[in-house]
Amino acid sequence: MLQLTGAYGAGADVSLFSLKKLVIVLLFAAAAVGFLANSRALYYLVTVSSVLVLGFYYKVFFSVADLPRLIYGPRPDIHLHHTWYLLLGLVGLTTILWGRLYCGWLCPFGALLELLHKLSPVKARVSKSLDRVGVKIKYAVLILLPLVYIIYRSPAVFGVEPFSPLFTLFSS
Repeated sequence: MLQLTGAYGAGADVSLFSLKKLVIVLLFAAAAVGFLANSRALYYLVTVSSVLVLGFYYKVFFSVADLPRLIYGPRPDIHLHHTWYLLLGLVGLTTILWGRLYCGWLCPFGALLELLHKLSPVKARVSKSLDRVGVKIKYAVLILLPLVYIIYRSPAVFGVEPFSPLFTLFSS
């Protein structure tokens, strides 16, 4: 989650230009080029880089728990946390232009799950009807989690998302 890790929680990010911001922009650019060129090689390069760099090294990513924060706050000070706003802008822009580019190529959690699936010797077969149910559940959670936060205004709602603990498990 952006707010609890990296771009927001690691302290002030006062420099407008940094290696961290350049790497984030380059990853988004590589994802866009790979998506438009339909390049599987670039897909794997970007997803592995996303897991390692955005997820484990920088600990900056966007998740469903960030949606209510965008509306109701608290949002970080724009003068101190440029990386948070850079990532937010890039996720928004690429979503408008290419749909699920962030979710499919750059989200460290999704990328890690995809890579684990590709590397796993055991391939579970799921019927199309069960897959449709799973997709409906996924989108229900995507809609319900922010709604529950809006209704109850309880930060405990954010505790149900699995992204942040995975990438912050070994951080200090």
